[in-house]
Amino acid sequence: MECFSANTTDSIYGLEAGNYQVTVSGDSACTQTLNIALDFDPDAIPKPALPDKLLICPGEELVLDPGVFTSYLWSTGSVDPVITVNDIGWYSVTVTNVKGCIGADSVLLLQNCFTGVYVPSAFSPNADGKNDVFKAYSGTVEDFQLIIYNRFGAKVFISSTQNDGWDGRYNNAECQEGVYTWQIDYRNPQNKPQIIRGRVLLMR
Repeated sequence: MECFSANTTDSIYGLEAGNYQVTVSGDSACTQTLNIALDFDPDAIPKPALPDKLLICPGEELVLDPGVFTSYLWSTGSVDPVITVNDIGWYSVTVTNVKGCIGADSVLLLQNCFTGVYVPSAFSPNADGKNDVFKAYSGTVEDFQLIIYNRFGAKVFISSTQNDGWDGRYNNAECQEGVYTWQIDYRNPQNKPQIIRGRVLLMR
């Protein structure tokens, strides 16, 4: 039809996937009806890249960066692409991409003042209630493992939790006094694997 024109200034947003009919009217009162099928494209939904949680210590600051989009609205009220935070709690962001699609994400900031792993240099498992168990001390870490070797390189103790320390025994028998080697593997709050080694003196 010569009187039909696809040009229009009217728009509609937020339609769900499905079949739609659009009727277009021209200046000469001619009309044309169009059938339009809208498909859902999951890749069109923006996906901000915030972690589930982050750890922060008082006095520290963290930068939250969800990725590159066309607009941002943070729970703090900021509309900047990235924000700097220093308090624990939930932070969320709503973003819009070039297609006008909206996505959101959030992150929980928890307090954990990790300053490293402290390991004593000696212990005395003599059942006097003082320094009877050898173990490591630190803030919360992931994938923790403590291994202790005797002077021949044989493993005498393995633990996968910080609360489970060595009482100076192997196969229910008391180990001899002397120097033992230890190795600790763990993942720090920045999710980086760490390995530290040292020696401990067993005294009775």
